[in-house]
Amino acid sequence: MNNFALLDYLFRNTPLFYMNGVKAVKDTFQGYVRKNGTVGVRNQIAIIPSVFCSGKVAERIAYQVPGSVYLKHPVGCSQVGEDLEITARTLIEIGKNPNFAGVVVVGLGCERFSPYELADGIAPTEKMLETVVIQDEGDSLKTIQQGVKYARQMQQIASQQQRETVSISKLTVGLISDEVSHPSDAFTNDAIGYFSDLLVGKEGSVILSQIQQLIDGKNEVVNRVSGENLKRRVEKLLDERKTRFKEIGNRGDISNSVTSTVSNNKNEAVNALKKAGTTGIKEIITYKAPPEKSGLLLLDSYGHEGEVATSLVAAGAQMVLFSSGRGTPTGFPGTPVMKISGNKENLGRLKENIDLFTNGNEVQDVANIEVVGNRIYNHVLECASGHSVKSELLGHDELFCITRLP
Repeated sequence: MNNFALLDYLFRNTPLFYMNGVKAVKDTFQGYVRKNGTVGVRNQIAIIPSVFCSGKVAERIAYQVPGSVYLKHPVGCSQVGEDLEITARTLIEIGKNPNFAGVVVVGLGCERFSPYELADGIAPTEKMLETVVIQDEGDSLKTIQQGVKYARQMQQIASQQQRETVSISKLTVGLISDEVSHPSDAFTNDAIGYFSDLLVGKEGSVILSQIQQLIDGKNEVVNRVSGENLKRRVEKLLDERKTRFKEIGNRGDISNSVTSTVSNNKNEAVNALKKAGTTGIKEIITYKAPPEKSGLLLLDSYGHEGEVATSLVAAGAQMVLFSSGRGTPTGFPGTPVMKISGNKENLGRLKENIDLFTNGNEVQDVANIEVVGNRIYNHVLECASGHSVKSELLGHDELFCITRLP
């Protein structure tokens, strides 16, 4: 069977999950336990260039080693200040994500963000880690040869690791939505919110992001926060971001994805908040450091879905739930992105890209929200235990995109 025939077989035999639910009862999944106590839902080798100049070499290394993923990006050089810090911290935290059993850092040798600095940031995880530098190795071919050697050695070791039964408390799921105005998306977000409450109730973590969607619902967001100090911090964050987005929108010399996804009214903001369920926000997190608490977390991230997905994975999410009213095929390298849609049109147009269809146009009562939420929960556990999502089967990895300061 050739590759195309195999893909066709997989698609025709991988079901599009409808929401005729089973009660969510499991509180464990099968994951890869890392030395530092974190748990991966995938077991791949990340090939990370420290700068765009070494990207092609990194790509060639990944191409020759099955089970490895290439994290393509256009940055790492000629950056200063916070712009450079965002790139550095994002690449480090991506490399630390437990979905990667090992990392090969690929550098040029003269970049502003040193490949050794990147490797040193990842090293505390105690995962397999090697660095190759083109100017040290001598040329591209020698660097590819050495990088492939390292990656193959890592993959041989990773292939011997077995999944273990672990508590659902070890799972962190990031949330994204591309549409917050359609009635079917409101129902889908309600159902994802029910899932979020289930996961948090079992001591797992959910990361709410896309600050630009929440700013017009500031009161509703702040009311979800426990503790006066954290309330003030959340309120300040939303006010600062709203001011910043207005400044960006008023600049006629740029076109920025931030302004195109800012919520236009309170109802849309409330709809976006529904994904997070009803539990209290425990912590504000950023790209700079991993969360210190579990539960519902608010990630200070904004921009288009790729920038937000990258921030979520950098914050430690092993999976991403993507509520997609518009419909999208996109995925993230080394991290499953599960697409959920209630838009009937997507069932016909994008059947092979949507993982779960909620029938949100027709069924929107509380009882059915519970049914759908339970089904999402069960499918998340299946995915965390090894079931492939559609974006993985198709090889989609477009969502890796490091935020740049406008």
